[in-house]
Amino acid sequence: MRSILKTGLTALAAVLALTAIAASSALAAPEWYVKKGGTWSKVSTPVSVQINSIWSMVDTKTSPGEWGIACPSSGEGKVKAGGAAEVASFAVEGGVHNCVPAGSPFSQCKPEGVESVGTANFPWATELYKEGSEFRQRSVFAAEHQPILTGSCLASFGRDTDSCDLTASMNMTVNGEMVEASFDAKSGKTQCLQGKAGSGEFQGYVTYRVTLAEKAKGVEAIKVE
Repeated sequence: MRSILKTGLTALAAVLALTAIAASSALAAPEWYVKKGGTWSKVSTPVSVQINSIWSMVDTKTSPGEWGIACPSSGEGKVKAGGAAEVASFAVEGGVHNCVPAGSPFSQCKPEGVESVGTANFPWATELYKEGSEFRQRSVFAAEHQPILTGSCLASFGRDTDSCDLTASMNMTVNGEMVEASFDAKSGKTQCLQGKAGSGEFQGYVTYRVTLAEKAKGVEAIKVE
């Protein structure tokens, strides 16, 4: 009887250990991976990335109408160990004339009326996390490094300026050699200067790919997993 009981307890302990390992693996936070020589490994030292984006920022609680702009932008940053990353620079591609008003048909900004777009508080820091089966990214920051986008446009009543916190979460997917981060229904609203808390809405996507300098070092691709 003791032998049977001992065997049963040993088997139970083994099952519990395997369950704990499986649970730990399932709960493990996602990380950035780098491909070299055809082999993937976790990022252990910072890897420089080129950042490209087409985005829109809308303040939904301004009056009269919504305030919003949309732009193509690019910059550079780094992906790091532990699922961390940072954006070191981010600016409109080709000049502000490539930006257009965004939002409802009653947007305050006149067509071709975007005058300026600005950014503040670099570097912008992010971290990966998992929500269900999705890989996502969110901002992590001290007050002095809260990512902010600003813009100014011509409206019917004159120049109209607004700014919004760029703190909405993003869905992360692997697309070939690069990773794409997209705003979606789970991204949430942010705070804007005019409309205050919960008024800011971001749409669009951001892509991360290794820089040419990293390619010269043998880095082939990045992914999240």
